[in-house]
Amino acid sequence: MSTSPRWGGSPAASPFRVESVRPIQMSTRDALDTFVGGRARFTLDQWRALLLRSVGFEPSRFTRREQDVLIARMIPYSPAFLAGGTSMFQAIFDAVPKLVAAFKGNGGVAWSEHHPALYTATARFFRPGYRTNLIAQWIPALEGVAGKLEAGGAIADVGCG
Repeated sequence: MSTSPRWGGSPAASPFRVESVRPIQMSTRDALDTFVGGRARFTLDQWRALLLRSVGFEPSRFTRREQDVLIARMIPYSPAFLAGGTSMFQAIFDAVPKLVAAFKGNGGVAWSEHHPALYTATARFFRPGYRTNLIAQWIPALEGVAGKLEAGGAIADVGCG
């Protein structure tokens, strides 16, 4: 993989380029069985270490509680999941020329002018928090709302963009 310093920010282009792909080849016929058998013997601590190292963290540098937090951030429906927002980077790179022009006096950047990756990333970033908190905490915090909804009331989802 390589990056292009001359990337023009076009929505149809990408600053990243895959130069080659090499298929994975098993060394022996029973390699997969050996691999699966080895995984079955992992202890919980070995699994934790594997998960953390697979995303670039050295487990010995973190307390057990810190490891729990880091692992929770890898679970897509965990309210601590942050990876959903990472696809926002493409939209950020795409927006730079538009934002520069806006700051130089050519107006603003409308929500509809952003790269489609922004909408996907926004949904993936906020969904775990909504799934965790909307019914369990947010609706009950609104006086009388839960009862009205349980009685068949309707609700309007009004966006701000």
